Amino acid sequence: MTTQPLTVSPAAEKAMEELMREAQDAAEPGAPSGTVVEGFKKDGATAVLDSVSAGHVRVWNILTGEPSIVNRNMLAAQLQKTDALGGWAFTTDFSKVKGKPVIGTLTCLLHADHPDREMHKALGFKPCTKHNLQTALDVRTHMQHRHRREWESLQEAKKTQIEAEERQVRMAVIDRTQRFDLQQKAKEAKGERFDRISTEKKD
Repeated sequence: MTTQPLTVSPAAEKAMEELMREAQDAAEPGAPSGTVVEGFKKDGATAVLDSVSAGHVRVWNILTGEPSIVNRNMLAAQLQKTDALGGWAFTTDFSKVKGKPVIGTLTCLLHADHPDREMHKALGFKPCTKHNLQTALDVRTHMQHRHRREWESLQEAKKTQIEAEERQVRMAVIDRTQRFDLQQKAKEAKGERFDRISTEKKD
């Protein structure tokens, strides 16, 4: 997807202004779990607004329906982005979305329900509410962009663990080799003694 703004005609500019006015406020990125965004439905009724950031709004990819949180100051630039076919890529009006979003089931590594949460908590990592990632690549990309410091710390810890395991394997191989050499030398020494005793008896 190109990030180059499209040349805006007066009609398109007016339509864009309408989209900006209709933009729904969205919760601050990284808001606590349970935060509800105004304008969305919950159990068939309008959800109660718990926490809303005046500085962020929600936009949707027109082709895929994938939602994104955008800083309101960057909304105009976001709405001018185009897709591969040259059409508008994003909208603030969900009714204009052509495709349905594919909801993933993978969580951020820092999610409260992640199996390693206790370890991450001990490291001082704050939990993340992201829970709809589609692939392992999405998880990695999310970590690299949203939690870069934590991702680098986890990668360093993983590297240290791998190095420690490799060192243990090397030490085990060396120990086994040394024991094998000692056994071979013991057999050779035993064989030499047997040959010497046999020779003495013959004499």
